[in-house]
Amino acid sequence: MSKYVLFLVGPTASGKSKIALPLAKKLKGEIISCDSMQIYSGMDIGTAKPIQSERKMVPHYLIDLLSPKTECSVFKYRRLALKAIGKIHIKGRLPIVVGGSGLYFKAIVDGLAPLPGKQRNIRGNLESLVKLKGLPALYQKLEKADPKRAHKINPNDKRRIIRALEILETSNRSQSDWEHETQGLEKQGIEPIIFGLLRNREELYRRIEARVDQMFKEGWIKEVKKLKRVGLSRTAKAAIGYQEILHYLAGQMTLQDAEVTIKKRTRHLAKKQMTWFRRDPRVHWLEVNGRSSVTSTVQTIIKKLKDFGCPVSAS
Repeated sequence: MSKYVLFLVGPTASGKSKIALPLAKKLKGEIISCDSMQIYSGMDIGTAKPIQSERKMVPHYLIDLLSPKTECSVFKYRRLALKAIGKIHIKGRLPIVVGGSGLYFKAIVDGLAPLPGKQRNIRGNLESLVKLKGLPALYQKLEKADPKRAHKINPNDKRRIIRALEILETSNRSQSDWEHETQGLEKQGIEPIIFGLLRNREELYRRIEARVDQMFKEGWIKEVKKLKRVGLSRTAKAAIGYQEILHYLAGQMTLQDAEVTIKKRTRHLAKKQMTWFRRDPRVHWLEVNGRSSVTSTVQTIIKKLKDFGCPVSAS
């Protein structure tokens, strides 16, 4: 394979962006955001979006592409990301995908199954069955029809259970069967090289606390007030921090409760992200605790790339 894509993944607040910028400059790379919320314009502070001066130093993609009033599916994200990867390769530069969204990461690396579209009639019937027989009955039905998929779904996750059964009834094929038809990067002649940043939990949680405090100091509430006037999609409204500040502005919680909840949800997100990426044996982990400097981490990545046989031309 002659084409490569470098991935820098890990939990929120682990320092990915701070490392990505000098790394991209060294490797003549360009950065693609792998964040489900940075794609929305106006959602800047709460998504820790790279500032304009950083984006001028190195081209960034999939940032500020969509109005916060619109929905963005993983399918749409993947299409935009692949387009950006192709554009960067044509320029003879290295695409560097940076972020912590496990689903978006997987969509790029492994592809997505060409699943059947939503069917209102079938979905309506399944919703009625939930009311009539209860969710456990539908889950049992899924266990019999597609045990592989059922094993991956929480028995209380109504949305995913209904979707899996909807696919089955629409196509007479299980979701697991459809997922075998994915086309990841390697099938397109592109080799992914994946690095993950690893911090000990205590340090990571301290960084999360400090970052949330800094976001409020930078004017996060003012940002949300402005977005509220513009209008937010269901997805954007549910974003960590934005949801809590909207509740605060609506008088549904105190500011102190909002701050505490944001920090708690962010810690849970970091834990979930680590669980996701640790399951992937392709990730090469780098410890960045304590005294680890950005420069030394960049140098380590460049050395490992050379060891892997990736033709890098570090400046």
